[in-house]
Amino acid sequence: MIYDPTVLEFFAGSGLVRQGLNRWFNTVWANDVCAKKAAVYNANFGFDELRVKSIEDVSGSEIPAADLAWASFPCQDLSLAGKLAGMDEGSRSGLFWKWLSVLDEMEDSTRPRVLAVENVVGWLISKNGDYFKSAYYALRERGYIGGALVIDAKQFVPQSRPRAFFIATKKGSDLDGLRGDAPTGHFHPKSVLTAAAATDDPEWIWWNLPSPPKANRTF
Repeated sequence: MIYDPTVLEFFAGSGLVRQGLNRWFNTVWANDVCAKKAAVYNANFGFDELRVKSIEDVSGSEIPAADLAWASFPCQDLSLAGKLAGMDEGSRSGLFWKWLSVLDEMEDSTRPRVLAVENVVGWLISKNGDYFKSAYYALRERGYIGGALVIDAKQFVPQSRPRAFFIATKKGSDLDGLRGDAPTGHFHPKSVLTAAAATDDPEWIWWNLPSPPKANRTF
C-alpha cells in the first residue's frame, strides 16, 4: 500500500505551494481571499479544494484531516514596507492568530502532525525576535515543537528571495536524521540565531537539511 500524504494550504494565493508539493502531497483543502489569485489557482488546479474566503470566515469544523498544514500568512506588517507594524490581532500579519484559532477548532484526530509557516525574514528579527517568540510559544502551548530556517531562492535559481520558514511537529514525533545538534551556515543565518535566542527553548529544533547544490555561475 502506497501512503499518500495530505496537506492543507492556508493563504494559498495562486497555488505556488501546491505546485511545489504536488510530487509528494495531495492537497485536500485550500483557502484564499483574493478572487484574482483564486482564478489563477482554478486555472491550474480547479476549484474542488479551494475556498475563496478570508481566514476569518473559516471554521475548523469544515477542514478535513491532513498530515501537513501550510500557512503563508500575510507579510505586510513584518516587512520594511509595512513599517514593521507587528502581529497584533486585527493587523494583516495578525491573521496568524486567526489561523491558530482555526487549528484549535479542529478535532485532535484531524489536526495536522506537521506545520509549515512561511513569511519574510523580518518575522524572525522584528522587535528583537519578540513577534516570533509569541508565535513560537503559542504553538508550543498547543503541543508542537520546531525551529526556523531561512532559505534563499538564490541557492537554487538565479534570483535572491530569502524567506523564513518555521517547521513544527507534534511533540513525540520521530525525528531520527532530521534534527541536528547545532545551526549550520546554509539555512541558519543570523536572523535564525536571533529567533532561537529570543525563544530560549532547549527543545528548539535545528532542522538538518542537506546542503544546497553548488551554484553554477557560468553560461
